[in-house]
Amino acid sequence: MSAVATGTKLNLLMCITPRHFSGAERVLVNLASGLQERGHQVLVLTKPQERLVEELGHRSVPVRAVRIGGKLNRAAPYRITQAAQEIEADVIYTVLSSASLWGGYAGRLAGLPVVSNVHALNSRVWYGQATRVIACSWGVQHHLVEHGVPESKIEVIYNGVDPARLQGLRPGPEVRRDLGVAQDAPVICAVAHLHKKKGHRYLLEAVSHLVRRHQGLQLLCVGRDSGQQAVLQRQAVALGIADRARFLGFRPDVLSVVNASDIVVLPSVAKEGLGMALTEAAFLGKPTVGTDIPGVREALVGGETGYLVPPADADALVQRLDELLSDADLRKSMGQAGREWAPRTFSLQRQLELTEAAFARAMTLHTKRLGDR
Repeated sequence: MSAVATGTKLNLLMCITPRHFSGAERVLVNLASGLQERGHQVLVLTKPQERLVEELGHRSVPVRAVRIGGKLNRAAPYRITQAAQEIEADVIYTVLSSASLWGGYAGRLAGLPVVSNVHALNSRVWYGQATRVIACSWGVQHHLVEHGVPESKIEVIYNGVDPARLQGLRPGPEVRRDLGVAQDAPVICAVAHLHKKKGHRYLLEAVSHLVRRHQGLQLLCVGRDSGQQAVLQRQAVALGIADRARFLGFRPDVLSVVNASDIVVLPSVAKEGLGMALTEAAFLGKPTVGTDIPGVREALVGGETGYLVPPADADALVQRLDELLSDADLRKSMGQAGREWAPRTFSLQRQLELTEAAFARAMTLHTKRLGDR
């Protein structure tokens, strides 16, 4: 099949153009670190982003902050090409749209295969020069095919969860104490940045009904503000639940907050790449509720590890959350089902193996194309 299949280790240039440190950035850190541990030589080239550089540094992954961001940055492909030539790269791997746009052109300049990883429902324009495309979910794959990317060019590889992230979490009672949440209070947690497309408004509406049925109920919203926090706080006041809905912002210890909760919800109203907040919750044995949209429906098993509800439907959220809040045995059984299902489906080891295979296919295809010229 190629160098990877026969055990040859590769020189990998991994490019990313982040605005924040979020899901795609964490996936890159996991992959870069994991591939390096498997013997490959890795260099990450990133648009300057302090948290990402720090995280890679903690894992001893070589990283350079270089100006490769921006759709009008015509110097970016030359900077990527220079780095690829310097390390004698075998493959250029890209994450996020600008990195994929310029990494694709750099691949042509350097004569190298390019593998682009797509984490959202993006335009096909950014991946036109890629040799292979990795979609993080079938929802993303279907979107790309619908928008003209050849199906034969795409493979689906789920983002894996790093088991190390699940170790050493703070005890739930300690987290609750620090947050001022009663030990016996039912707690719903929503992990998502505060943006209209995440559907928090419908969750707040649902909670305004649930507080009448569940004494002491608390909603913990974890995620950076993307322009909606003030709006949502005003809504909480208007609904009379300002003391029940907490906006905690971005928290590095987000999984400890999840671990201290009873249920995790992702009420998105727009298509997602993959609902990683729900997959991580499943690893921790938490039942989940998500909207029945691409990218979210793949992050749980409806009726087994949690419930799917229609998007923008507060009544459906009330019904399913009420069922879970009212039945501790149901929460426990769904949580246990998730704890068994998630490692089989979102294994980081499996992601690393499949990504290596994708590199192999890209190298083989690239070599064949060169031979056909």
